[in-house]
Amino acid sequence: MRKAKVVSVIVGIVALGLAGWVAYLLLTPRSEQQAMVSDFASCVAAGNPVSETSPRQCRTADGTTYTEPAATGDSGARAATTFEFTSPKGVTVRLHDWAERRAIASPLEIKGEVPGSWSFEGSFPLALSDPTNKIIAQAVAALEGEWMTNDYVLFTATLTFDAPSEGGGGVLMLRKDNPSGLPENDDAIEVPVTFSTAE
Repeated sequence: MRKAKVVSVIVGIVALGLAGWVAYLLLTPRSEQQAMVSDFASCVAAGNPVSETSPRQCRTADGTTYTEPAATGDSGARAATTFEFTSPKGVTVRLHDWAERRAIASPLEIKGEVPGSWSFEGSFPLALSDPTNKIIAQAVAALEGEWMTNDYVLFTATLTFDAPSEGGGGVLMLRKDNPSGLPENDDAIEVPVTFSTAE
């Protein structure tokens, strides 16, 4: 009988704990829960959806994406994640599996997200310049979903280029597709990169 009482007390404590956690989730404003999110682990803990990509990604309600970090013990390279860049007109473009001032080599595969309206018929142009501002590569990014939307759509692109022998820094430019040719419809982001000298 004493054993039954102990079991009942334990079950009651567990039930109260679960009830408290559920009440917290229901009563705490979503904005406060999201404010506690700062990385992939806290994003998952806050109950945000996780995409089973490789690496996995967790997205908050406001659209911020956190990428699961590589396992410890990998090379000392800076962990890649999702970086956001804002254009002069306030449009945010996301680059996935990216690192701050990333060292690049050819071929360079670029993945990310743009608002569908930033493209025309599902594509937009990219260019890469060297340290002298000379364009050394151009390509067209292809959207992987419906482009007639203001929502974010995944895109991919590949740039092939001859890197400057001396290395140095360059700029990756992603441009809004502007079939009208009107200057007021132009927009772009510029992403600093460095050229890898490794052979």
